Amino acid sequence: WLEDVRRKRQENKERLLPLGKIQSLPDALNSYERTLTAIVQTTREQGSEPILMAQAVQSIFLSQEERDQLWMGVINDGDGYISEDQYPGILDQYNKRMQKVAEVENVLFIDLPAKIDKGHKPFYDGMHFNEWGANAVAKVVADFFISNELLNTDKE
Repeated sequence: WLEDVRRKRQENKERLLPLGKIQSLPDALNSYERTLTAIVQTTREQGSEPILMAQAVQSIFLSQEERDQLWMGVINDGDGYISEDQYPGILDQYNKRMQKVAEVENVLFIDLPAKIDKGHKPFYDGMHFNEWGANAVAKVVADFFISNELLNTDKE
């Protein structure tokens, strides 16, 4: 599956969409914000407290081999693709919406992109973490829990 998706992206590079032509992005961001707000409210209604964490992505400073491994960024079922240069900016807009929801709803927020290596080391395909990256994320989350006193350290 992944090889087919990567091949399709490579074959359709001429259909990369300019950022200015991604006309549905504002509507998508608004929908994302409403959905996150509903998730926060539903989680609380069920007696739990959510924590939101921004997505980290690495798609700058990629070698050609690493660019060839990319598969995400499909728009309209493959009618076009977001380029690897555009992807971080678009994801940043989603992360900012998440942070806004966290502030409005008074939810704890982990700004993962600010706390993890910006290079290729944590990722195996520009977005998904390899073993080193997963360990780095686990440390960020553990440090967040400790600094916010979210761990029950009482031994009974």
